[in-house]
Amino acid sequence: MGKKGKRQYKAPSKDEKYPYPSRYGSHESMVVENKEGEPWIVCKDEKGPYVTSRTHLESGLMDPYRLTTSKYRRDMLVKYYPDLIEEWKV
Repeated sequence: MGKKGKRQYKAPSKDEKYPYPSRYGSHESMVVENKEGEPWIVCKDEKGPYVTSRTHLESGLMDPYRLTTSKYRRDMLVKYYPDLIEEWKV
């Protein structure tokens, strides 16, 4: 058996830095909307805005609300922050 052609693999660039503190958790730097006394806050990542619980901020664990589908993200925004839907055109 002969060798097949050269592999077309390109290694990921190490120069590119991820713009958020982590890929799965929620952090204070991501908070966009924060109402006093409310258990829910709005954060924004590369996929857009999402609603999450205050207990998931800076916990060091994965935030399940950040990893949900875009439909669920939109439904949560409509439920808890309907005024932001038109502003962000989600």
